[in-house]
Amino acid sequence: METTTWRLIRDVVHGDSKMRASGLSELCERYREPVYHHIRRHAVDDAEADDLTQSFFLVVIQGDFLSRPSPMLGRFRTFLIQALTWHIAN
Repeated sequence: METTTWRLIRDVVHGDSKMRASGLSELCERYREPVYHHIRRHAVDDAEADDLTQSFFLVVIQGDFLSRPSPMLGRFRTFLIQALTWHIAN
């Protein structure tokens, strides 16, 4: 059974503009808090954590970021955390 997250990613990558906008909105809403809290664990202050969270989601929205993960390679959350760790380091 496919999880909701993979359905959303499929909608964003392969859907029409309405499906893409809706899917991106839902993904950002769903993962904003976990992303923010992960960044805060790296001992940055609230303002910097907000900035890094926004810049990370800009990468997610603007690039081909969501065409890279695959259910065959593992969980989306694991992919997201690895990408986020790379983003924080750079």
